[in-house]
Order: sequence, then structure tokens, then C-alpha cells
Amino acid sequence: MKYIEKDFPIERLNEIARREGNDKRWGRPVYQIHKWWARRLGCVFRSILLTSFLPEDISEEEYWENFFYKRTNFEEILGYSPIILDPFMGGGTTIVEALRLGIKSIGIDINPVAWFATKKEIDPFDEETFDNEFRKLEETVGNKIKSFYKTKCPICEREEANRGYKWEGREDGLANVMYAFWVKKVKCLNPNCRKDVPLHYTFKIATKNDKEKGKIYTVFCPKCYHIFDTDNDKKELLCPECQETFVPAEGNETGGVYHCPYCNQRYNTLDSVRKVKKPPDIEMYAIEYYCPTHGRGYKPADEHDKAIYEKAVEEFEAKREELLYPTIEVPEGFNTNQARNYFYYTFDQMFNKRQLLCLSMLLEKILEIRDENTREFMLITLSDSINANNMFCIYNAQAFKLEPLFGDHNYAPPMSPVENNVWGTKYGRGTFIKYVEKLKRGIEYKEKPFEKHYDTGKRAYIEGDKIDGAIINNPKELLNNKGDTMLVCATSEDLSFLPPNLKVDAVITDPPYYDNVMYSEIADFFYVWLRLGLKDRYPWFRAETTRNKREVIKNEVQEKDENYFLKGIKRVFVESTKYLKENGLFVFTFVFAQY
Repeated sequence: MKYIEKDFPIERLNEIARREGNDKRWGRPVYQIHKWWARRLGCVFRSILLTSFLPEDISEEEYWENFFYKRTNFEEILGYSPIILDPFMGGGTTIVEALRLGIKSIGIDINPVAWFATKKEIDPFDEETFDNEFRKLEETVGNKIKSFYKTKCPICEREEANRGYKWEGREDGLANVMYAFWVKKVKCLNPNCRKDVPLHYTFKIATKNDKEKGKIYTVFCPKCYHIFDTDNDKKELLCPECQETFVPAEGNETGGVYHCPYCNQRYNTLDSVRKVKKPPDIEMYAIEYYCPTHGRGYKPADEHDKAIYEKAVEEFEAKREELLYPTIEVPEGFNTNQARNYFYYTFDQMFNKRQLLCLSMLLEKILEIRDENTREFMLITLSDSINANNMFCIYNAQAFKLEPLFGDHNYAPPMSPVENNVWGTKYGRGTFIKYVEKLKRGIEYKEKPFEKHYDTGKRAYIEGDKIDGAIINNPKELLNNKGDTMLVCATSEDLSFLPPNLKVDAVITDPPYYDNVMYSEIADFFYVWLRLGLKDRYPWFRAETTRNKREVIKNEVQEKDENYFLKGIKRVFVESTKYLKENGLFVFTFVFAQY
């Protein structure tokens, strides 16, 4: 009997899991290499794996010794190297934690993005080669991209004017754009008005907490976009620039209804969008910048900012036919219809033309990298960064940073999106260089994993612990010790590719939760970009999207009801047990409060 059949250290583990869940960025950074949804915590699956193979007669003290301090040698304990199967591997938690414990594994997922993310969590990393290729990227397309995100620092401009100098727009005098603020516009439905209405849900940009003054609000005038600070966002203010009066907290669009400031009528936003049958027009109205001399600040978007954007648009249009970006149709779906309702019918419509130009230039140069492994690491970093470099991102006014598209599981288009600096500058969240830093943290953890004592904050490093798998394609190689990990992109309803004599010691998995996450619908956002670089290498990246009739999910739009989900889970579980040893364990988690 194994430890898990007698007991499970749930009380102490719950506290560790709670802390780790709030510390995902730093707790186990390897799982931040690429976005995936509903990942189970590493500490939970480390515990499941340990208790599934440790004998029942060890003490709880010995168990925690194995958890925090020992690289458990199961070959020595069991007399052989155990093998596990995860038929729903998702982002690879089971596979990675198994590697750390010296357990061989077969991981299967129907989604190519999940397969690729898990692969790069395991693949070896050549830091010197990667850094050399990154420098080449920066010297070529990096500098070009940075030139599209330059702005005039208003403080520098005033100082120049006070000295009697004319602002020349010198390159060394320009600040870096951190974020460009945009607002969507619709034509008022009033036939006697028909003016363009900006859909601002608020006239506030940021909220700061000052120890002496209390809350300070950075607001903008809805008429001239002059930006200034106030200590009250709920009273009527007078714009010091144009004398317009407005209440910062009261925007003119909320709950899908807008108020026209010209005719004073209210209309449904979606009705106005349907009238023109295309995504709403959009206008840049503000910039957050970083000046090496004066630091961070906000300013209205001026003619210089708009001219730089138009320069990028002109280059995009001139090169449109040769650029690498996805024009694939967004299929109908539970989540994707959130975008399609606003006439976002192809994936490229979720980006502006400056973003498409910059991302395409990056992708093209990345695909020129000769070393395949390095190219894939650079590609997965670019793919992950696209989460924060699209026109479905918003600005967090309290934290002064961008929030990526998939902070939640949806494609809801914001009315006031924020555009990132694609390459990046000193400050700013979600830029390409920040995602490279995130990748490096994941790689550092791969080389030297740790567990965290959350009561003390200290890290417990285990001697010999490392995430470095030998991925194989032939399952027979697991039996003759030529590799320790097999990753398969396919449905787990049919495992006939496994030899009949291969029997696993345990099936350990975390299946999908009914209709909690529509994996293929949201993974397609990354897939359509990854596909451009991987379709000639891996057959499972050739289809236009990851939609698959065999995906086990409940999704009424895809005509998959609860019965379909239950039958699919049953087929996978039954098929998995065919390859389970007679006394092997089948362990799964199901964490969805609705059921």
C-alpha cells in the first residue's frame, strides 16, 4: 500500500498551496514560460507524486523531509524507475514535477499550445547561444521597433523653451513611450446628431495614494485631453486648458450603453457597432512615457505621437503582403463570440497596424535563428508576449501598468484599450524584453529548483534537483532507459500508439472542468502566431486552429453538451486504465465548485 492510500498531508499542504497560489510568478517560475489556464499548483502535484510512490509506513516527518530536502530515489526504493501517464497534461505540471522526482512520464494533450509549452519547460537551454541571438535581435529589429515608440517629454520641451531654444525633436532628447492610451468611437444613433462619440468609461488615468494628501487622481479632459491631477474624482472640474466642465468618475460609456455628449441621448453600444458592421474606429488620446531625465509621466497624445504611429502604418501597408502575421478567421465559440459580436472576425483585427508590423518583424528575425532549440525558446517568448501586445489589453489605474488580454478567460473587447511598447523600455509590463526576463527566471528555476518555506520565506534547494528531461518519441525507449519523458499531441481517447506491453505505475492527471475553460478557443490566440513558425516542423501545427471534435469540454456553441463531456472523460479514463499496472493507482484532481 502506498502512502496516499492511507493518508494525505492536506492540512499543511493547503497552507503551502494557498501561499504558492498567491506567489505564482516567483513560487515556481518554470510554469510562467508560457501562458496556460487553470494550471494546478506544483506543490500539490509534487505531493500527489510523492505519496503515490512512498510506502505507507513512513512518518509524516519523513514525508516532509522528502518534500523539502531530498531528491527521492524511487529506483532505490522500488527497485525500478516508475512510469506515470497524464492523459490531460495541459501546461505540464505533472510532467515537470515527475522529472524532479526521477519519475518517467508520458504526457498527452490534444492542444498543440499545451504540448509546446510543456516541451519548452523541459528542453535544455543554451544561455550563451540565446543571449547572442537576443543581442542580434536588438541590434536589428529591436532598435527599429524602439524608434516607433518615441515621444516628446513635456518637461524637457518646456525647459528647452525656457532657455530660448526651439524643440528640434532630437533623438537623444526623446522619451520612450511606455503605453499609448486609445479610445473606441461610435457614431451616435440619433439621426439628427450622428457625431463620433468616444467611449470613455472614466476620465481618470491613474489613482495614486499620497501619504500626506490622500488619493490623487490623474484625469484628462474629455474635450481637449489635457491631463492634470485632482484630489476629488466625483465633483465637477473645470479644465484649466479649455474650460470644459466634467466629472472624472463619470465616463460616457458603461454597461454597454453610451451617453452622447452632443445630443444628450443614450444608446446601446453594440447597436451602433452593428450599424456599421465593423470594429469601432479608434483614437489615440494619451501617452505614458519614460524620460531618462525626468522619469515617468503622462501627456496628451500630440501630433508628433500620431505622426510616428502613421509612419508605422505606412510601413505596414507598404510591406503588408510580405509580413508574417495571422489572418485566420476567428471561429465561432463561447468565448470567441465575445469578439465576433464586435466584428472582430480575424485574429489580426485584434492588433493595431503598428503592433502587427513590430510583431511580424520580430517573428521574421526569430525564424532566421539557425539553432532549432534556441529558435523555439525565442518563439515561445514572443508568443507569450503577444498576450500583452494586442488591442484587448487595459490599463490598471491603481498599479500603473498594463493588464494582459487573458487575465481572465475571455475575448471581451475593451472600449479603452492600451497599447504596449512592443520591445520595451526601463519600465512597463508585458514588453518583449520583460518576457525574456520572465523566461530567464523560468530557466533559472529549471537549473536549480526549490521549494519555499512560506512561514519563513526561505527557499529549500535540493541537491541534484534539476528539470532536464530527455524527450523521446518512441515509448519503447522509456523501457530501455533511453529517455525519461514522452510528450504526445493527440486525443487520449485512443492510446494505441503505446505498445501493449507498456504498463504504467500510475495515472495522475487533472482533467478539464466541464465548461470552466474553453481551452481551444483561447489557446488559438497564441496558436495562430506559433503556427507560422512551427507548421513545417510539427504536423499538429498545420491546422488553422486548435479546434478539435475530440476536445473533451462542455461547450454548447460547439454542440458539446454535458453528456458529451462525461462520455469523453469516461473514454479517456477507460483507455488510460488499459495501460495501468494491475495494482497501479489512478489519481486525479477535480477542482470546480459548481459540480
